[in-house]
Amino acid sequence: MYIRRAMPYPAPQSLTNDEYYAITAYVLFLNELIPDDAEIDRETLSRVQMPNRDGFVLEARPDTPDEACMTNCRQGRPITVTGDSRRFVEPGSGSGFSEPQ
Repeated sequence: MYIRRAMPYPAPQSLTNDEYYAITAYVLFLNELIPDDAEIDRETLSRVQMPNRDGFVLEARPDTPDEACMTNCRQGRPITVTGDSRRFVEPGSGSGFSEPQ
């Protein structure tokens, strides 16, 4: 589940399973996919019917090997980080934003 692997942003996989299910339930509730009193766990999550469940198209894509290139490797462009989304503006700083910029 993506929420478990990637959230919260600064500390992925730092919550309990119950906390991840609670976050998932909240997002599903906000999108009116479950009622506000629904309980989501390992069993009930698989029963949630997503509205676009029949809208996905499988594509025939070649497998991508999971091997590190050691010789004659493709040379890509260098990557430069120009911003850091982990920096937050302190509350009351007058910036008008409380989210990462």
